Amino acid sequence: MAKEIPHFPKHDQVLAHLNSYADHFHLWSHMHFTCDVIKVEKSQDDQRRIRFRNDGREIVELFDGVVIAVGQHQTANELRHLEPFDQFTGTVSHSISYKEPDDALYRDKTILIVGGGETASDLAVELCRVARRIYMSIRGAERFQERHTRDQPIDILFTKSLRSIS
Repeated sequence: MAKEIPHFPKHDQVLAHLNSYADHFHLWSHMHFTCDVIKVEKSQDDQRRIRFRNDGREIVELFDGVVIAVGQHQTANELRHLEPFDQFTGTVSHSISYKEPDDALYRDKTILIVGGGETASDLAVELCRVARRIYMSIRGAERFQERHTRDQPIDILFTKSLRSIS
């Protein structure tokens, strides 16, 4: 990544880097998105024969290697029909629909973030700059700490300090 990118980049910085990387190395023509993979098999010359469906067409291609990204968070969970969300009259959105702290949606609003994982924490950090108040509803006992101290990621500093005492 470029030197001006911080140790903990925002999602738009990571996306810009990946797009730039794909442009620089002319990778776009080698990528297939929103495909149904039907079969992956090893060919006799140690390549991978991939049979996939794209736009209704079945395609077979040979590749030296394969990366399959299944898109775990590709579809938002619909929660409006479940308790306690079925009683809520405000705006409900899934993190998949979040792109940036848009003024109209989040500015001066009171926001409840359900969950305490990395995505929820990242949203809380970004949205606290524009929202009136952020609440987090977390099932388990999550602990929060600073991600970096003095321009160093906290986990690197912690590991270095452990080495010095052992």
